[in-house]
Amino acid sequence: MAAFPPCSSNRAVRRGQASSCSRGSDGRLDVGAGGSIGRLGGNQLVQTRAQYAARGFAVLVPEAGVNVSSAVEYMAAVKRPVALVGTSRGTQRAARGIAAGARPDALVLTAGFLSPQSGERVNVHVMGILGSPASLPRTLVVHHRRDGCQYTLPAGVKPFVDWTQGKARVAWLDGGSNSGDPCEARGHHGFSGLDEQVVSAVSAFVVAR
Repeated sequence: MAAFPPCSSNRAVRRGQASSCSRGSDGRLDVGAGGSIGRLGGNQLVQTRAQYAARGFAVLVPEAGVNVSSAVEYMAAVKRPVALVGTSRGTQRAARGIAAGARPDALVLTAGFLSPQSGERVNVHVMGILGSPASLPRTLVVHHRRDGCQYTLPAGVKPFVDWTQGKARVAWLDGGSNSGDPCEARGHHGFSGLDEQVVSAVSAFVVAR
Protein backbone atom coordinates (compact mmCIF):
# COMPACT_ATOMS: atom_id res chain seq x y z
CA MET A 1 0.00 0.00 0.00
CA ALA A 2 2.81 2.61 0.48
CA ALA A 3 5.93 2.48 2.52
CA PHE A 4 8.13 3.31 5.44
CA PRO A 5 11.73 4.04 4.47
CA PRO A 6 12.98 2.24 2.47
CA CYS A 7 9.68 2.84 0.79
CA SER A 8 7.36 2.63 -2.13
CA SER A 9 4.77 5.27 -1.46
CA ASN A 10 1.27 6.21 -2.46
CA ARG A 11 0.17 9.36 -0.69
CA ALA A 12 -3.34 10.78 -0.89
CA VAL A 13 -5.17 12.35 2.00
CA ARG A 14 -8.49 13.64 0.73
CA ARG A 15 -10.70 12.11 3.43
CA GLY A 16 -8.10 12.23 6.17
CA GLN A 17 -7.45 8.56 6.88
CA ALA A 18 -4.15 6.72 7.03
CA SER A 19 -3.42 3.03 6.77
CA SER A 20 -0.34 1.01 7.64
CA CYS A 21 -0.28 -2.47 6.13
CA SER A 22 1.59 -5.63 7.00
CA ARG A 23 1.91 -8.32 4.35
CA GLY A 24 2.01 -12.06 4.68
CA SER A 25 4.91 -14.44 3.90
CA ASP A 26 8.22 -13.21 5.34
CA GLY A 27 7.25 -9.58 4.75
CA ARG A 28 10.27 -8.73 2.59
CA LEU A 29 9.48 -6.31 -0.23
CA ASP A 30 13.00 -5.67 -1.56
CA VAL A 31 12.12 -2.04 -2.16
CA GLY A 32 14.37 -0.32 -4.69
CA ALA A 33 15.85 3.16 -4.46
CA GLY A 34 13.16 4.51 -6.76
CA GLY A 35 10.33 2.95 -4.79
CA SER A 36 9.88 -0.18 -6.90
CA ILE A 37 8.77 -3.36 -5.12
CA GLY A 38 10.85 -6.41 -5.96
CA ARG A 39 8.95 -9.09 -4.03
CA LEU A 40 5.37 -9.89 -2.98
CA GLY A 41 3.89 -7.90 -5.84
CA GLY A 42 1.03 -10.40 -6.03
CA ASN A 43 0.20 -10.04 -2.33
CA GLN A 44 -3.37 -8.79 -1.93
CA LEU A 45 -2.44 -5.78 0.20
CA VAL A 46 0.58 -4.84 -1.89
CA GLN A 47 -1.21 -5.02 -5.22
CA THR A 48 -4.22 -2.99 -4.05
CA ARG A 49 -2.31 -0.13 -2.42
CA ALA A 50 -3.10 2.20 -5.33
CA GLN A 51 -6.81 1.43 -4.99
CA TYR A 52 -6.73 2.61 -1.38
CA ALA A 53 -4.81 5.73 -2.37
CA ALA A 54 -7.43 6.42 -5.03
CA ARG A 55 -10.08 6.36 -2.29
CA GLY A 56 -8.29 9.08 -0.35
CA PHE A 57 -6.06 7.10 2.00
CA ALA A 58 -2.42 7.72 2.79
CA VAL A 59 -0.97 4.20 2.70
CA LEU A 60 2.21 2.74 4.15
CA VAL A 61 3.52 -0.78 3.52
CA PRO A 62 6.46 -1.26 5.91
CA GLU A 63 9.45 -3.29 4.81
CA ALA A 64 10.24 -6.36 6.93
CA GLY A 65 11.99 -5.36 10.13
CA VAL A 66 10.35 -1.94 10.44
CA ASN A 67 9.01 -1.30 13.94
CA VAL A 68 5.20 -1.40 13.80
CA SER A 69 4.79 1.21 16.54
CA SER A 70 7.06 3.58 14.63
CA ALA A 71 5.07 2.97 11.45
CA VAL A 72 1.80 3.77 13.21
CA GLU A 73 3.27 6.91 14.79
CA TYR A 74 4.63 8.01 11.41
CA MET A 75 1.20 7.69 9.82
CA ALA A 76 -0.52 9.37 12.77
CA ALA A 77 1.62 12.43 12.06
CA VAL A 78 0.20 12.40 8.52
CA LYS A 79 -3.44 12.03 9.57
CA ARG A 80 -5.64 10.12 11.97
CA PRO A 81 -7.41 7.75 12.20
CA VAL A 82 -4.71 5.18 11.47
CA ALA A 83 -5.78 1.64 10.56
CA LEU A 84 -3.27 -1.19 10.87
CA VAL A 85 -4.00 -3.86 8.24
CA GLY A 86 -2.41 -7.31 8.17
CA THR A 87 -2.94 -10.28 5.88
CA SER A 88 -2.03 -13.94 6.49
CA ARG A 89 1.25 -14.02 8.47
CA GLY A 90 1.05 -10.25 8.53
CA THR A 91 -1.75 -10.62 11.08
CA GLN A 92 0.82 -12.14 13.44
CA ARG A 93 3.12 -9.18 12.86
CA ALA A 94 0.27 -6.74 13.47
CA ALA A 95 -0.60 -8.50 16.72
CA ARG A 96 3.03 -8.45 17.85
CA GLY A 97 3.13 -4.74 17.10
CA ILE A 98 0.07 -4.08 19.26
CA ALA A 99 1.45 -6.29 22.03
CA ALA A 100 4.64 -4.20 21.92
CA GLY A 101 2.74 -0.95 22.25
CA ALA A 102 1.50 0.10 18.80
CA ARG A 103 -1.78 1.97 19.13
CA PRO A 104 -3.63 2.23 15.82
CA ASP A 105 -7.20 3.55 15.83
CA ALA A 106 -8.43 0.44 14.00
CA LEU A 107 -7.17 -3.02 13.11
CA VAL A 108 -8.01 -5.09 10.02
CA LEU A 109 -7.09 -8.78 9.84
CA THR A 110 -7.51 -10.47 6.45
CA ALA A 111 -7.04 -14.23 5.99
CA GLY A 112 -5.65 -14.25 9.49
CA PHE A 113 -3.90 -16.58 11.91
CA LEU A 114 -6.60 -15.76 14.42
CA SER A 115 -7.13 -18.55 16.93
CA PRO A 116 -6.21 -22.16 17.78
CA GLN A 117 -9.11 -23.22 15.58
CA SER A 118 -7.50 -21.57 12.54
CA GLY A 119 -5.60 -24.81 11.98
CA GLU A 120 -4.17 -27.81 13.81
CA ARG A 121 -0.62 -26.59 13.23
CA VAL A 122 -1.28 -22.99 14.24
CA ASN A 123 0.53 -22.33 17.50
CA VAL A 124 1.20 -18.63 16.86
CA HIS A 125 -2.04 -16.72 16.45
CA VAL A 126 -3.46 -13.30 17.26
CA MET A 127 -5.26 -14.51 20.38
CA GLY A 128 -2.11 -16.11 21.77
CA ILE A 129 0.15 -13.18 20.94
CA LEU A 130 -2.12 -10.64 22.62
CA GLY A 131 -3.28 -12.84 25.50
CA SER A 132 -6.20 -10.50 26.17
CA PRO A 133 -8.44 -8.33 23.97
CA ALA A 134 -7.80 -5.34 26.23
CA SER A 135 -5.36 -3.65 23.83
CA LEU A 136 -7.39 -4.31 20.68
CA PRO A 137 -8.80 -1.30 18.89
CA ARG A 138 -12.02 -1.74 16.93
CA THR A 139 -11.30 -4.63 14.59
CA LEU A 140 -12.50 -5.95 11.25
CA VAL A 141 -11.89 -9.54 10.19
CA VAL A 142 -12.07 -10.13 6.42
CA HIS A 143 -12.17 -13.83 5.56
CA HIS A 144 -13.06 -16.00 2.60
CA ARG A 145 -15.70 -18.60 3.36
CA ARG A 146 -13.70 -21.20 1.44
CA ASP A 147 -10.17 -20.33 2.53
CA GLY A 148 -8.40 -23.68 2.15
CA CYS A 149 -5.10 -22.73 3.77
CA GLN A 150 -4.38 -25.09 6.66
CA TYR A 151 -3.34 -22.15 8.87
CA THR A 152 -6.26 -19.80 8.26
CA LEU A 153 -9.34 -21.98 8.09
CA PRO A 154 -12.74 -20.27 8.37
CA ALA A 155 -13.37 -22.24 11.57
CA GLY A 156 -10.91 -19.97 13.35
CA VAL A 157 -12.95 -16.83 12.87
CA LYS A 158 -15.83 -17.22 15.33
CA PRO A 159 -13.64 -18.19 18.32
CA PHE A 160 -11.58 -15.08 17.70
CA VAL A 161 -14.56 -12.78 17.34
CA ASP A 162 -16.11 -14.19 20.53
CA TRP A 163 -12.80 -13.71 22.35
CA THR A 164 -12.67 -10.01 21.44
CA GLN A 165 -15.73 -9.30 23.58
CA GLY A 166 -17.50 -7.17 21.02
CA LYS A 167 -14.47 -5.37 19.57
CA ALA A 168 -14.44 -7.30 16.27
CA ARG A 169 -16.85 -7.90 13.44
CA VAL A 170 -16.54 -10.03 10.31
CA ALA A 171 -16.86 -9.36 6.60
CA TRP A 172 -17.25 -12.76 4.91
CA LEU A 173 -16.42 -12.97 1.22
CA ASP A 174 -17.13 -15.72 -1.31
CA GLY A 175 -16.47 -16.36 -4.96
CA GLY A 176 -13.42 -15.28 -6.91
CA SER A 177 -10.90 -17.71 -8.38
CA ASN A 178 -8.88 -20.48 -6.76
CA SER A 179 -5.74 -22.16 -8.09
CA GLY A 180 -2.32 -23.32 -6.99
CA ASP A 181 -1.11 -23.44 -3.40
CA PRO A 182 -4.12 -22.89 -1.10
CA CYS A 183 -2.00 -20.64 1.12
CA GLU A 184 -0.82 -18.33 -1.66
CA ALA A 185 -2.14 -15.29 -3.52
CA ARG A 186 -3.94 -17.10 -6.36
CA GLY A 187 -6.20 -19.04 -4.01
CA HIS A 188 -9.20 -18.06 -1.93
CA HIS A 189 -6.69 -17.36 0.86
CA GLY A 190 -5.39 -14.45 -1.21
CA PHE A 191 -8.88 -13.27 -2.21
CA SER A 192 -8.00 -13.86 -5.86
CA GLY A 193 -10.46 -12.04 -8.08
CA LEU A 194 -11.98 -10.16 -5.15
CA ASP A 195 -9.72 -7.13 -4.81
CA GLU A 196 -12.54 -4.61 -5.18
CA GLN A 197 -14.65 -6.36 -2.54
CA VAL A 198 -11.77 -6.44 -0.05
CA VAL A 199 -10.86 -2.80 -0.64
CA SER A 200 -14.50 -1.75 -0.30
CA ALA A 201 -15.00 -3.65 2.95
CA VAL A 202 -11.81 -2.31 4.52
CA SER A 203 -12.40 1.27 3.35
CA ALA A 204 -15.97 1.35 4.65
CA PHE A 205 -14.84 0.04 8.02
CA VAL A 206 -12.03 2.57 8.44
CA VAL A 207 -14.17 5.61 7.58
CA ALA A 208 -17.10 4.44 9.73
CA ARG A 209 -15.28 5.08 12.99
